Amino acid sequence: MAETSCTKSPRCVVIGLDGLTFDLLDPWMKEGLLPNLSGIAARGACGVLKSLHLPLSPPAWTTITTGKNPGGHGVFGFLTLRAGTYDITTVDGRACRAPRLWDYLGQAGLKVGIFNVPVTWPPREVNGYLVGCFMTPDVTKTFTHPEALGRELHEAVGGYRIGVAQPFTQDAPLRYSRELQDLVEMRARAVEHLVRARPADFGMFVFMESDWLQHKVWHVLTDPAARDTELYRASREVYLALDRAVGRIVAACGPECNYLIVSDHGAGFHDRVFHVNKWLYDEGLLCLKKTLRLRVRRLFERWRVLPRAYRLFSWLQGRFPAIGRLVPMAVTDRAIGFFMSYDDIDWSRTRAYGRETVGQVFVNIKGREPQGIVPPEGPEYDAVVEELEARIKDLKDPRTGRPIATACYRGRRIYSGPFAAEGPDLVVVLDDFRCTCSVRFGFDTEGYFGDIEFYDSGAHRPEGIILACGPDIQPGTEIRGAGVADVTPTVLHLMGQPVPSDLDGRPLEDFLTPEFRKVHPVRRTAAGEGPPVAAEPYDEESRAQVEARLKDLGYL
Repeated sequence: MAETSCTKSPRCVVIGLDGLTFDLLDPWMKEGLLPNLSGIAARGACGVLKSLHLPLSPPAWTTITTGKNPGGHGVFGFLTLRAGTYDITTVDGRACRAPRLWDYLGQAGLKVGIFNVPVTWPPREVNGYLVGCFMTPDVTKTFTHPEALGRELHEAVGGYRIGVAQPFTQDAPLRYSRELQDLVEMRARAVEHLVRARPADFGMFVFMESDWLQHKVWHVLTDPAARDTELYRASREVYLALDRAVGRIVAACGPECNYLIVSDHGAGFHDRVFHVNKWLYDEGLLCLKKTLRLRVRRLFERWRVLPRAYRLFSWLQGRFPAIGRLVPMAVTDRAIGFFMSYDDIDWSRTRAYGRETVGQVFVNIKGREPQGIVPPEGPEYDAVVEELEARIKDLKDPRTGRPIATACYRGRRIYSGPFAAEGPDLVVVLDDFRCTCSVRFGFDTEGYFGDIEFYDSGAHRPEGIILACGPDIQPGTEIRGAGVADVTPTVLHLMGQPVPSDLDGRPLEDFLTPEFRKVHPVRRTAAGEGPPVAAEPYDEESRAQVEARLKDLGYL
């Protein structure tokens, strides 16, 4: 590895803790429960790392690793439309069409080690090694570069796992928390092995378990009355395990390394959903087909068959795990597909539709959507977006009588770059993120707002964390004004590399030592080229596996 000093390129390691927030960290650090994170903050720098307008993991981590907004890298969420259709499919690593941080370092001859960073499956060649993320279908697929590393990891940790074996259920929440703790410890062992066996100049290691837990038990983690419960203690142990994992990685990499601890977003309370497509239907912006099949589907929606079936199936899986193995993903997909979906939309008369569980509204644009009816630009497009924005701003919260929309952003104003036109046309924040959008049409619901689905009491917030320490980090510094796009240019600068001119982020110099800044002024270089296309896209079975995992985790 490169020697660390103020006159040569220092080593750098980024440790990602998905969704981690100071709302949880601060009290536990004051209690002395997180000695490793507390130590990094005490001997280095810390502050808030601001996420994207919609703090969703795939675009946020891709912005962290490219230095570009979603319009510059092409990842806007978990889902996208399959080419030429309205079929929803899960994004994979090929959706990112901008150079990653490790591409720049590899081109400079530096070895990289990349572990579990979101939107990195299927794996592609890097100058070093890459272990795919939680969107890998399963470990029977190639999930590492080089390919042989997969078997090496299995042997090193006694069986490498992508995610939890069973989804969260209210009947067995302790099992879920304990399995997440076990996953953290398994990943920590994997990283220790990689650091020892495959030295690299730069490492990036991400843990998702904090976010997976927060989605399900935020109400427990933040309720003072729950602190004496077994579920609270078991859930807190996941964060203590993450703290130990950070300590083990720091010990393995050594004191000569510069460390950045980052989260892609924060977290907060979540207590209801908004049936965006039902609202668009009632507003005359989305139209449905007039068929007998649709009438039957609406009847099933009114009876709430889908959420009831999900809860029953999750309960059965918890009590009888073999059931989950007996029911093929394709059968589950077909059953869910019977309920109202994009197939029921009359696209020839639809001007706008919603997608995912965050506030993304898309205009049905000619040339972008297969049956688009709105021109991609001009007065008609502007009128549709203005109408959407005005109507959502006028929508009242039934609890308070005040507008439910905390913020509305036009996509073409917040996204820039070659892929900006692929993104949502309107981005909406509802009730300060306490309300998300439902994947169901919600015709069983009185009005447009319903109860939380899939047991999710937690949702994302824009305020993530950044901690930094190392020989080139100024102790006692408060990091201010940092955003997710700033991580890549900051790492490049710490590694003595020039910063490409087309990045949206900036090197965060305020927390660097005066000596480093004097010897290493920021250097700029021309824009980088896009990454090579990875092999092995999702097949239907793999796609179904990933989407089922995302639903269990609360992302879809």
